[in-house]
Parts: sequence; C-alpha cells; structure tokens
Amino acid sequence: MNIETKQKIPVTLITGFLGAGKTTLLNHLLTQPNDERLAVIVNEFGEIGIDDKLLLRTDEEIIEMNNGAICCMVKNDTVKVLTKLVENKSRSFDRVIIETTGLANPVPIARAFLDKPALRDAYELDAIATVIDASQILKQLQDTPEAKVQIAAADILLLNKIDLVDETQRAIVKQRLRQVNPLATIHLTTKSELTLDKIVAQHGEQHFIENYTEDGHHDHDSDVQSFVLTSEQPLDLQKVGRWVGEFILLNSPNLLRYKGLLDIAGRDERFVFQGVHEHFENRQDRLWMKDEKRMSQVVIIGKDLDRSVFEKSFATLTA
Repeated sequence: MNIETKQKIPVTLITGFLGAGKTTLLNHLLTQPNDERLAVIVNEFGEIGIDDKLLLRTDEEIIEMNNGAICCMVKNDTVKVLTKLVENKSRSFDRVIIETTGLANPVPIARAFLDKPALRDAYELDAIATVIDASQILKQLQDTPEAKVQIAAADILLLNKIDLVDETQRAIVKQRLRQVNPLATIHLTTKSELTLDKIVAQHGEQHFIENYTEDGHHDHDSDVQSFVLTSEQPLDLQKVGRWVGEFILLNSPNLLRYKGLLDIAGRDERFVFQGVHEHFENRQDRLWMKDEKRMSQVVIIGKDLDRSVFEKSFATLTA
C-alpha cells in the first residue's frame, strides 16, 4: 500500500439543485474576508454577480479579485480549468471551491480527483457540501434520484431557506436527511450565509464518527446506507492494502464514497484514505497526539451494502 506524503491543494465541491442557494453561498465565500486564498470555479460568471469594485483583472475564463480570490468559469471541462490553474505559477491559491450544475451527480467529479493523474498529483478532495432548499427537498427526494445521491455523498449538508418552513416541517426534513445520510454535518441557514470554515472537512472523518455515535440509532434509507467500521486495535498495513485492493474494489460499484483514519501498527502517524467507487488514495497524516485515543475508523457510504460483511472483513485487518 503506497502512502502519499505530498501536500496538495484541498478542494470542496458544492452541489445542490437549481434555486437551493449555491450561487448565494458562493457570493458570500468570494466576498467575505478569508485567511485562505480561494479559487472558485463556477458555471457562469453572470450568475455570481460579482461587484465590479472587487474585480482586479479578468480574462476569458478567469477573474481575479482584489481580496486575493480567483473566480474561474467552466465551459465544458472542469479538468482543463483545474490543470490550467495549477500550471499558471503567477496565480497562487490555497483552496479550490467548485460549483456543480443543479442536477449533477457529484460522485463522477469527485472520482476525477482520484483517477486523473494531473488532478491527483496537485489536488485533494476535502469535502462535498450539498445546499438544500428546505421547502422543496422532500418532493425532490421523492421525484429525483439525483437528490438522494447528492445528499448521500455529502460531508456537509447546508439546509437553506429554513425561514420558509415551520418547526414541525423542519424536524421532518432533518429526519429525512438523516435517513439518507446519518453522518454528515448539518448547518441551518436562511440565505446560505455560511463562513468558509463550515464547508471544509477539518478532520472530517473524526467529526463524522462523533455525529454517528451521539445519535446512537438511525433509520437508514432503504437503498442508500452510511455506516462506520471501527477498530481499537492497530491495523497491519499490508492487510489494509490487500483489503482495499481486493474487498473494496470487489464492492466498488455500490460504493458512493468511503473515507477514514487508520491507526497502523508501528507507525506514529495517522493514515488517511478515501475513495469513490474503484478509485482511491491514501496519505500519511499528522502524528497522533499523546492525549488522543488511537483507533481506526472508516466511513462507508453506498447502495445495497451488507454491513455485516464489511464489519467481518474489517475485523481481519488487525496486526
């Protein structure tokens, strides 16, 4: 199992149906003060409506802003734009945020960061954030399969326009979201007013685990499942490599996403890995802290999975 150590540029995907509030969120992110320099990739500049006073320099595909942010327009090829950004040494940025189209399944875009060498070498998928219209999502989940995938694949759910529903309806919506994805962080907003730190992972795997264990029990959606594999015993690196290369790949058609933190026997560093379908990456993370409980935890998100089979296979990985 080859472990990557190179520092990469983190990427956040923002998905959600038309009218949910993605553009409003991007506006907030582009105009608010940030410690990180952003490169934001959108479908159309006109939809963002950036204040002319903020513009520094523009060309056909890239707008530079006086707060250090870069805004790029995707015509047809997200990979091309991302490659162009990283190859242009005159522009520096710390994070990329990508807006997907309203009906887009985020999984193929996420997969591109794992199977396209030009992207895999420079970028790292940090989080998928799905913007949700609280007044429309129940109908969308019933009528549109893409809605369920957007929610199931997300690390962060931004439940927007909550002012349009009452407390009872809000509770029903949150319960339905938890059925599809019991592990994601949920933020409640009225006009997509969220700061950058709320849509980045920041040790998201650990946060997922906390979300899951605090609630204890979830009624999962009938075909989309999310669960956590846990081991308090150190894992054998070679066994983990075989498990990912054989067991995970065997089940990859039904795996939307998987990610986790691993405690490897004989190593002082945490190991992080994530994947989409058959494509995955792993890297060496920071050192385990002295007061930190060492354990391995893997989040599995997919369709029609037998949890007990995954648990039994994961239990064989101990050193």
